[in-house]
Amino acid sequence: MSEPTNTSTSREPIVQARRPIRLLNRLWRIVPGAVPDLSLEKLVHLAERRSGCSDWAGGELWPFLERLLEDVESHGRLTPFGRYAFRTNLVEHLGARLEVVRALKQGANLPSVQRPVFVTGLYRTGTTLLHHLMGGLENARTPYYWQLRDPVQAARPETHKHLIRKTAVHRGLHRIIAPSFEDAHEIRAEDPEECLFLFENAGVSTMTFFLTEAKSYAWWLLEQDLRPAYRLFAQQLSVMQAGPTDQRWVLKWPYHLWHLDALLETFPDALVVHCHRRPQEAIPSVCSLAARARAPFCSTVDPVELGRFWLNYSAAGLARARTVRERVGESAFLDIDYEELAADPLSVVATICEHAQLEMTSDDHERLGEHLATRRARRRAHTYSAGQFDLGDKLVQSTFA
Repeated sequence: MSEPTNTSTSREPIVQARRPIRLLNRLWRIVPGAVPDLSLEKLVHLAERRSGCSDWAGGELWPFLERLLEDVESHGRLTPFGRYAFRTNLVEHLGARLEVVRALKQGANLPSVQRPVFVTGLYRTGTTLLHHLMGGLENARTPYYWQLRDPVQAARPETHKHLIRKTAVHRGLHRIIAPSFEDAHEIRAEDPEECLFLFENAGVSTMTFFLTEAKSYAWWLLEQDLRPAYRLFAQQLSVMQAGPTDQRWVLKWPYHLWHLDALLETFPDALVVHCHRRPQEAIPSVCSLAARARAPFCSTVDPVELGRFWLNYSAAGLARARTVRERVGESAFLDIDYEELAADPLSVVATICEHAQLEMTSDDHERLGEHLATRRARRRAHTYSAGQFDLGDKLVQSTFA
């Protein structure tokens, strides 16, 4: 499970957009008025037309969206193609929000989310592997990528095949646009995925500081009350919650670590599984992931600036998490070490099941073993170095001292 890294100080080039995308950007720039509009008015219009809804359920979304767009316009460095892709993504999520609002007003007696398990930790600390394994348990349920892209339609069994096919096509296009991203983080239509896609519907967009060079929005988020976004998140899970009610949600998003206060207020009976890995390994890895994510969409990517942002933002996340843990106590938390997870993942899953009071059957052991074998067979090499992002050991150590 450990990733191949090189701690040398060499500066390998950041991945660039593919040649057809660069040519497309040149053409886009010479056509008058062709550069995609990222105004709030345009986004609202497109989302309402896409969904056939216009009820935004109050104004809590607008400050988030306005600040996001302001930062992207000022600092995002998006190419014309990047603006088009970013707008398409935003419109999809805004349309999904409108459909969720309509479903909540039409729905009655939606089931509440009981005793969820949240997998979190700094980015690149083994959360994806652990989430996938937990999703294979008979008594657990994880949200799949095809469900997260359209939570309302995902609750209707007759739409499942269409949504899966549509999502698979979407992923196929992304692999063409950003093939190197798949080396760092493979996303498949029918695999479990992160909570981030439901938070995008609330304007809490970590995609903004992964897909663009805008970063002040990320710091601004830390000053905001995210309880309304977490309430909407819980409501979306309720809308999606079809099937056996005795299955427990197992959810994953590294960014929960930055907002544990809002998470635990919304889900007071949750178990938070906190994954740990040496920052000297985790920080360069997330920098590589972010560089690969934004390369097709940004005119330039500054690796040193990227390294400083993720170094300081990760330190802030751990500090905020520590403050919450000291305040609420340790009973809601379980710590998992990356090296232990890499060495014996099934034992780690068994430990979590014991703490969460989730039964782990003999069939679970067999199924999870098969999943591990399949995952290892298709795993790609994710190569990067700390030197790419000017992240020397002394700097990282002093930041996390």
